[in-house]
Amino acid sequence: GVKGAVILDGRMPHACLLELFKDGGIGTLIHE
Repeated sequence: GVKGAVILDGRMPHACLLELFKDGGIGTLIHE
């Protein structure tokens, strides 16, 4: 199963890259 998922705001430019490379991330993390 999946241990976690991140919800990102698709309206924000480069949201995926910011989530990967920023220390705190920019999305909402949901985990088990």
